[in-house]
Amino acid sequence: MQVRGRCTFEIKRSGATDQGLAYEVAIGTRAPLKLDTDTKVTLSQDTNFNTVYAFTVNEPSTVLLDALSVGDSANVSYRIRNAQGQQLWSSDLGDNQWDGALKLAAGEYTLELSGNSWAGASQIDFAFRLANVAATGVALLALDTPIDGVLPSGREAQLYRLQANAGDTLAITPAVAAGASANWRLLDADGQVLSSGYADGDTYNVQVWSSFSYVLLLVGDFITAPGVVFSVGAALVPASAPLAIYSSTSITFSQSTAFFAFYSFTLAHACPFLLYSLSSRPLA
Repeated sequence: MQVRGRCTFEIKRSGATDQGLAYEVAIGTRAPLKLDTDTKVTLSQDTNFNTVYAFTVNEPSTVLLDALSVGDSANVSYRIRNAQGQQLWSSDLGDNQWDGALKLAAGEYTLELSGNSWAGASQIDFAFRLANVAATGVALLALDTPIDGVLPSGREAQLYRLQANAGDTLAITPAVAAGASANWRLLDADGQVLSSGYADGDTYNVQVWSSFSYVLLLVGDFITAPGVVFSVGAALVPASAPLAIYSSTSITFSQSTAFFAFYSFTLAHACPFLLYSLSSRPLA
């Protein structure tokens, strides 16, 4: 139970007055938590597999809980609350590979962690990082300049800033070494997942509608072994020629263009329009 402010704890008993009564009251403490820092945690039966951290956001930030490790025979859920106790976010460490990030105003917050051991173990050991994906220290992924790296534990998220303008179409190509598994996510200004996929070496085209420094995440799965080599790159897909109204246009999709084409067109005034196919056939 989580409460705030001045409280009164009252105990009532029933039965004979000569019966003994023993009780214990434990007041939980909140350990301080620092953003962008790896934190190792042990949840035990002594605390009913629960713990609470307190952290401060000094300026508007967008935070992401990066699960660095968690046992195969345990599950750890988490909740983020504001200073008024309102729950802002909740998820599981073992099932958050596709989660977005949480946009927070400056203020005081708590992170509650609760574990469940399926194997009946007396403790659960894991590690996490509460990352500020909006921090200025996040590395820039320049267009047409792929980055190669290593996932030391095989799991931690790699964060990159990706600058794009409204109407741009980005070609994102993430990959990890053979036998490893990872996924990628592109987050918008509000921390929402704009697009996502697997880091399988394929090229994914994503169109953005705002000029912004987006955040690209590459996250290894828990089954991925330590020291996995990865690469990630992004390029700008050239816009096709303007589309002329009342004119037919022929398109040939191929693997070299990732089966994608982008056209722009101009309307002199607001009006309904119809887009229809004249023909469609597979390549020989």
